[in-house]
Amino acid sequence: MLSDLKAIEKRFREISVVSGKLMTLKASGSVKEAIEKNSEMFGLDTYLASKVILDEINFYRKIAKDQRKNFEPTVSHQISVIWMFSKLRSEDRTGKLVAFCHDWIEDRRDFLIRGGEWEEAEKERLFLELRMEFREYLRKLGLKEKEQEAVFENVLALTRNRNESYASYVQNIVSESIESADTNILIIKLIDKLHNSCSFLYGSSDKEEALLRDAVKGIYIMKKAKESLKHLRANKRIKELIELNMLKTAENLGQLNQGKDAFFDGNSEEALCSMLDKDKKWSNVPYSERALMLNGILNGI
Repeated sequence: MLSDLKAIEKRFREISVVSGKLMTLKASGSVKEAIEKNSEMFGLDTYLASKVILDEINFYRKIAKDQRKNFEPTVSHQISVIWMFSKLRSEDRTGKLVAFCHDWIEDRRDFLIRGGEWEEAEKERLFLELRMEFREYLRKLGLKEKEQEAVFENVLALTRNRNESYASYVQNIVSESIESADTNILIIKLIDKLHNSCSFLYGSSDKEEALLRDAVKGIYIMKKAKESLKHLRANKRIKELIELNMLKTAENLGQLNQGKDAFFDGNSEEALCSMLDKDKKWSNVPYSERALMLNGILNGI
């Protein structure tokens, strides 16, 4: 099933429906019961799954954010990522917790600084406070110290510093996977990217720009992941995830390039980094031409 993109997308839609129902439940007992009925989605024992999911739902209620930008229930993203990771590594509880919590620090940081004028030193202090808060959260889950530390370090590796370029962020994930001989964070990042790429339901006013931005990020991740394969164990799984991401990205770009043949004969690294940095020189290039260029780069991976 995990080599079948359409089957994966169907499962993502089913998870979205279940997530929407979970978001409406008030009592913890009701959440636990719903999780028991859909235990295959979560990959964790019922107690732990109920705890982390209810905590996340309560956070989104607190900040009045029950939907993602594509109008899906907010918690559907975490559940989709943990579901897919569980299918790849069913016995890895630590990895599953990282998969579910991969946006924990980032979501809370982005909410707290939204709309405010923060000095860089204040942002850095907030980031450190959230790291401490997350570590305490893991302790309260009842995890043993070694597992707490592993989850903490991996989630931290998946959290992008606001002053960090996307290219640097991706390179750090790949380097960490090679140096630690632990491919979980790269696998989770590829699943995270795939789910985001499968979730485009934006309004027509920003759909094209959103698709292109997602494609640029995805292609850069795939390029760096592909380059790292010879250094990584379990690279069969990574290769499968790269191929799934390539299929979905090509499908999304196909909505913009009007069926023309893709081309690109320049420096792909330079072009991708330029677009990741939102270089203004691309703003006047039509969506269809950018899509063709990105498809050309994608074909060369």
